[in-house]
Amino acid sequence: MAAPSTRYARSGDVHLAYQVIGDGPRDLVLALDWASHLEVLWEQPFVQELVSSLERFARVLWFDMRGVGLSDRALEAPVTPEDWLDDVAAVMDAAGSERAALSPTATRRRWRCWPPRRIPTGSSRSCC
Repeated sequence: MAAPSTRYARSGDVHLAYQVIGDGPRDLVLALDWASHLEVLWEQPFVQELVSSLERFARVLWFDMRGVGLSDRALEAPVTPEDWLDDVAAVMDAAGSERAALSPTATRRRWRCWPPRRIPTGSSRSCC
């Protein structure tokens, strides 16, 4: 599987690196906060397998969070949950996504206040 091209979305003064993988019937936002660098991770077979599995049923919007990988560093105070939600919305908007499921990662506590109109019923959000 070839690595997709990296694009950038703007959230305030921060540029967020993201990739769009697949063209499934629904969108899935994937952000790994523990370690991510969109272009380097594609060299790992397990990443290729993960994304290949996800793209079978979804269009994957994978992004490097603020301060991680190819995205701009957070130069100010620590990143707040509101910043993270703004970042997800910026990536969704840049990719033309109106609604998306959010992948269950360590950041799931951050989207408890996410607008329900942007997350389909039965997505990972309902597990929080």
